[in-house]
Amino acid sequence: MRLFIVILCGGITFTGCKSPAREVSTSAASEKRKTTQPSAKTSASPQAKTGAAPRTPQATPVSRSAGKVVALNSNLRFVVVDFFLSQLPSVDQRLSVYRQGLKVADVKISGPERSNNIVADIIAGEAKVGDEVRSD
Repeated sequence: MRLFIVILCGGITFTGCKSPAREVSTSAASEKRKTTQPSAKTSASPQAKTGAAPRTPQATPVSRSAGKVVALNSNLRFVVVDFFLSQLPSVDQRLSVYRQGLKVADVKISGPERSNNIVADIIAGEAKVGDEVRSD
């Protein structure tokens, strides 16, 4: 009796989950394809009229280093700069420090570097934590 109930419940479960297959007529599907595909004769691009090859956009990577001052020692006049998504600058490279778009200091990369952070000496001006450091 238990076996009969288990088989009955399993049969009801599996037949209830199966959905009927939808029949799509081939003529309706081909009509839909014809209306959604643009024809070559009605192209709106001016390049198609002149016969020139279409131009593809090209991305040019920016090679400027841009970082942020994360630590400052005003007595010894150095800052720690975080170059999170930028390439680390080389040692002895000179960079500018900007605050709200205005240049406030010049720094010289002196090292050491640790992951995304590098130390820079303050040459001129005054820097604060949060200032932007970038090459000119």
